[in-house]
Amino acid sequence: MLVLAACVAIHPAHAAADFGFLSGEEGFRVRAIANGGTTATQAGLHPYQLDVGVDFRALAGGVPDGDPRELTLALPPGLLLNPNAIGTCQPGEFATPRNSPFEASASGESCPVASQIGTAEVDAARDGGHPLRFGLFNLKPPSGIAAEIGFSPYGEPVVFDLAFPESAGGASALTLRARALPPLLDLTGLRLSFWGAPWRTSHDAERGNCLDEAEPGFPWAKCQIAGVQSNREVAYVSLPSRCGPTLVFTAGATSWQQPGVATAEAANRDPGGSPLPLTGCDLLRADATATGVLNDKKASSPSGYHVALSTKVESVINANLLLVPAIRRVKVALPAGVTLNPSVGAGLIGCAPAQYAAETAFSAPGDGCPNGSKIGEFSVRSPLFAANERFSGSIYLATQDENPFGSLLAVYLIAKLPARGIQVKLPVRIDPDPVTGTLTAIVDDLPQIPYTDLELDFRAGQRAFLVTPAVCGPANSTITLSPWAEGVAPVISTNGTPIETGIDAGPCPSGAPPFRPGAVAGGYNSNVGSYTPYFVHLTRRDTEGEITSYSLNLPKGITAKLAGIPFCPDAAIAAARSRSGTAETANPSCPAASQVGRTLTGYGVGGTLTYAGGRIYLAGPYNGAPLSLVTINSATVGPFDLGTIVIRSAFQIDPLTAQLRIDRGASDPIPHILDGVPLHLRDIRIYIDRPEFTHNPSSCVASRLESTLTGSGADFASPADDQTATATSFFQLLNCRNLGFHPRLGLRLRGGSKRGSFPSLRATFASRGAKDSNLKRIDVTMPHSEFLAQGHIRDICNRPRYAAERCPVTSVYGEAVAYTPLFDQPLRGKVYLRSSDNTLPDLAATLRSGSIRIDLSGRIEPANGGIRVFFDELPDAPLSRFVMTLFGGKRGLLVNSSNICATPPLATVRALGQNDRGASFTTRLRGQCGGKGRKHKKHGRPKKHQHAKTKGVKS
Repeated sequence: MLVLAACVAIHPAHAAADFGFLSGEEGFRVRAIANGGTTATQAGLHPYQLDVGVDFRALAGGVPDGDPRELTLALPPGLLLNPNAIGTCQPGEFATPRNSPFEASASGESCPVASQIGTAEVDAARDGGHPLRFGLFNLKPPSGIAAEIGFSPYGEPVVFDLAFPESAGGASALTLRARALPPLLDLTGLRLSFWGAPWRTSHDAERGNCLDEAEPGFPWAKCQIAGVQSNREVAYVSLPSRCGPTLVFTAGATSWQQPGVATAEAANRDPGGSPLPLTGCDLLRADATATGVLNDKKASSPSGYHVALSTKVESVINANLLLVPAIRRVKVALPAGVTLNPSVGAGLIGCAPAQYAAETAFSAPGDGCPNGSKIGEFSVRSPLFAANERFSGSIYLATQDENPFGSLLAVYLIAKLPARGIQVKLPVRIDPDPVTGTLTAIVDDLPQIPYTDLELDFRAGQRAFLVTPAVCGPANSTITLSPWAEGVAPVISTNGTPIETGIDAGPCPSGAPPFRPGAVAGGYNSNVGSYTPYFVHLTRRDTEGEITSYSLNLPKGITAKLAGIPFCPDAAIAAARSRSGTAETANPSCPAASQVGRTLTGYGVGGTLTYAGGRIYLAGPYNGAPLSLVTINSATVGPFDLGTIVIRSAFQIDPLTAQLRIDRGASDPIPHILDGVPLHLRDIRIYIDRPEFTHNPSSCVASRLESTLTGSGADFASPADDQTATATSFFQLLNCRNLGFHPRLGLRLRGGSKRGSFPSLRATFASRGAKDSNLKRIDVTMPHSEFLAQGHIRDICNRPRYAAERCPVTSVYGEAVAYTPLFDQPLRGKVYLRSSDNTLPDLAATLRSGSIRIDLSGRIEPANGGIRVFFDELPDAPLSRFVMTLFGGKRGLLVNSSNICATPPLATVRALGQNDRGASFTTRLRGQCGGKGRKHKKHGRPKKHQHAKTKGVKS
C-alpha cells in the first residue's frame, strides 16, 4: 500500500485528468498478418500472427499521464483464441523469474516454451524508456476463469482474463481484460502479438530464452520445442468465418489516478492504413450434422425429443484449414403431427425474464430459472476446452409473452461449466402451426463459438412436452443449419423416428379414428319435485376422435327456475372471446348474478391430464333458440394462457312438452386448437349447481338423459368424415307417492244468462303448492246448459300457420295466461280454434314469456248432448295458476241452452297428476245472476254442492 501511495503521489492531479489513448492509430491499432506478411483478409483463416497495440498519453520525459489500472480488449465477433490448442503455464512457473544466460529483459516467469502463444512488447518509463519484449503465455486459469494469458515484465505480472460470450447475439465476442495493472511499470504502451500457430518453427527466434537475447543467432538450435513436431500446425488464432464486415476491435482503459473509462476503436488495416473487410466466403463450406428423434414410437402418445448437433473440429485445430463457418441459425421443424402436450402444464411454471437474467455460471439450480420450469436437459462441448469439460444444464420453459420474442412458446437453453466460469444461454422460439399445431423451433444469432456436439433432451413420461403423430409412418424432423458466412449453403438434415404402433402398443390407427365417448348425466337429488344440481360428464380415449360438438336431451319435466336471473349480455359474451384467460379469471365478463354453473375440463394425452375450470352463465336467445347457456373457460393450461374458450349452447324448449334440449346444430362447436396448441379434450365435467335453479319432474316414469356427441375424423378441418355417438343415462325419480294432487278449477260465465245468450267463460286452474304433483291431464265436461255456438265459428287456423304463429285474427277466440314460479313474467297468449283430425276443431293456446313458447292443445268433443274439452300430456312444470278466457257475445263459442241463473249448472272435472294420482270433482259455473237469480229459491241459499270423491283424493 505504501508503494502504491508513493506511485500515485508521483503524478500531479492535473496530469491524471488527461489520461487516455493517443489519438487515432497511434493510440490503438490492430493487424491480422497472413503468411508472407500481408494483411489477412480471408474469412476463416488461421493467420500467421495477430498484432494489437495500445499507447497512452505521456508527459514530457516519457512519464505516463496516469497509470493504467484496467485494460479491456473486445475482439471482433467470431475471432477465436483457442486455449486448448497449447499447453499451459502453471501459477508457480509463472511466478518464478527466468534464469537464462541469454535473457536481457529480466522476465519474471519461467513458463515452459510449449505454453507460449506470442509476445508482449512493453513501453515503460523503466529501463530508460526503451521498449522490451517478453513472452506471452497461456496460463493455467484458477477455478471460475475461462482462460488466462499473461506476461511478467521486470517481474511485474500482467494477466488478462479471457471471457467467452454466454448468450445468443451477433455482437457476442471474446474479451480480454487485465485488472490491477502494476502501477510501478509506468506503462505508456503495449503491443501484443498472438501467434496463429504457436508451435511453428518460424516463431522459435522469439521463444523462451531466445527472446531478446544478447546473441540471437541459431534460434532453431537453442529454442526449438522438443517432441512436438506433430503439433506444429495446431491453430491458436482463427479469423471470423463471416465475410463483409471489417474486423473492429474495441479497447477500454481506466487509470489508478482517476475514475472514468477511456475508449478507442481499431480496424484491421493494410500497411497503408486502409481498413480491409474479410472476403473469400466462396471458399468456405458448412460441415455439420443434426438429428432430431422422438423417444416414443407409439401414435398419439406423450413423448420426449432428442436433438443432437455436431461439427467437425479439424478446422478449428489445423492451421492449414479454413475454419468451418459457425452456425448462425438453427431451425428444427418437428415431424408433422407432433404438437404440444397440454398434460405438461400441470405443475409447470415459466421462467421470467429477471429469473433468466439471474442465471450465472455459478448460480445453483433454482436461483435463476425455477426448478418448476425445467422441461429437459441441455449439454454442449467445445473444442476450445478439454474433452472432459462438458457444459451441462437444463431446458426451461420461458414465461409466455414475457420472453425475448413476446411469443406464446419459448424455451431457454442454459448450460454451465463452473470450473471455467462460463455458461451458455440461448433463447429458443417455438412456433406452432395455427392449423395443425405442428411445432417449429428457431434459435437465431448463435455465438460464433465452435462446438463439437450439442444435445437437447426434452423430458419423456406422462408429463412429456410433446405428443407423437396420430398415425403410423415416418416421423421425420427437418433441421436446417444456416452458417454465419454469407453465401454458404445451409446444411439440411432430415431424419426421425417411425411411428410403429398405436397407443399402448395396439394396432396402428387407420382411416377415421373410432369414436365411442363416455357420457354420464344426472341429478344429485332423486326426489320428485325437488331442486337439485345436475351434472354432465363426458370422456374420450386418446385413440378416439376429438369431441367437436355436443347435444343433450333432458327427460320431460326437468325445468330451470329463470326467475330472478339476469341474462349475460351479448356484448359481454363477445368481449370474453377476445380476453386472456388470466384476465377472465380475475374479472369475469358476465355478471356473477347470471352464473348458473361451472366446468372442469381436462386436457392432454396419456394417463395424466391438466385441468382448468370455467363458469356457465344463462344467456338469451341464440340462433333461433329461446335460451342459451354460455360456457366460458379460461384456457389457462398450466403456465400457458391460450385465451378463453367461449361455447354458447342453444337451448331449445319443446313447446308441447317443455322438454329441454341442447341443440348442437345451433350451438358453438367445441374448439380443437387454440393459438396452434391442440387442446386434446379428454374429460369435460359440467355442473349446473346454482341453488334452486334446476328442478326435478313430478313424475317417476323411467326415462333417460340422451347425449349425442360428434367426433372429428382423420381430417379435423373437414366434417366429411366426422362421426356421431349417442350415450344414454338411465333416469328415474323416487317418492312420487309423497306428492299429493289437489287441483282446483273455477269456472265463471259473464254476460247474458238467459237461453240463447252467448256468455264469455273464465276458467281458473290452481294447484295447492309445491307439495302437489304437476298436472298431466284434465278433462272438463260442460253441463247440458252450455253448447258450442258453431254458428260463431268464423275461421279456423291450419296447423302450419299455427306452428309459424301466423294465424288470422279471425281465428282468435280468447286469451290465456299461466303463472309459474320459473319465470319473472307469466306466459301469455291467444286462444285459437285450430284444425284437427277430430270432428270438431282443437282449442289451442300459444303462450309466451319473452322468447319462450309453450303450446297447449285441447280436444273439443260432443258429450251427452253437451261438449267436453280434454287436455292431455301437459308439460310437467310447476304451475301456480292458469287462467283461460273465452270471448262472449258475437265472438262467443258458448251458447246457453237454458237460463243458467234458474238452475246453476255444474261441470264435471277429471284430472290426473304427473305422479299418476287422479282427482274427480264437479265445479259450479257461476254467472252474473243478480237478485232475480236468487228469488226463485224459496228455501234460502242453495246448498253447497257436494263434490264427488275418488279413491285417495279429497273432493
